[in-house]
Amino acid sequence: ATSTLGQEAELEQVFVTGSRIARPDFDSASPIVSVTQELFERTGSSTVETAINTLPQFVPGYTSTSNNPATSPVGGQANVQLRGLGSTSTLVLIDGKRLIPANGTGVVDLNIIPGSLIESVEIITGGASAVYGSDAVAGVVNFRLKKEFDGVEFDAQWAQTDRGDGTD
Repeated sequence: ATSTLGQEAELEQVFVTGSRIARPDFDSASPIVSVTQELFERTGSSTVETAINTLPQFVPGYTSTSNNPATSPVGGQANVQLRGLGSTSTLVLIDGKRLIPANGTGVVDLNIIPGSLIESVEIITGGASAVYGSDAVAGVVNFRLKKEFDGVEFDAQWAQTDRGDGTD
């Protein structure tokens, strides 16, 4: 290689920025977002719903600031809704199979999915109703579970403010 001063420059290192790792979100006609178990670990949330609601595609139905969500029609449930179109417009799958609704409103309760068994989550936000039907008007959330899980898993969290108080 020649430098701008006309002197020969020796190439010391080459950095390759790219990958040939197959990802379904790059080959699909519909936009697919796939996240791994790392999302649940990074957020430090104790529920699947809380971790999922950190993604921009989701609109939380009830949050920690909701006033008495237990009095709602789906009280005590952890629901998911894509693009703010409601929980009944979002289809929830486990390993590609429909999850049974938790009540008569047709809404799936995410509390039945253990976070430690989730390997990855695939989210389809566009054109899903053409494939899955009217249950998927807002999109599809597919939880991919680990195929092998032997033993016991313990998880713990600890927090402290930047001033050294407020320890949890």
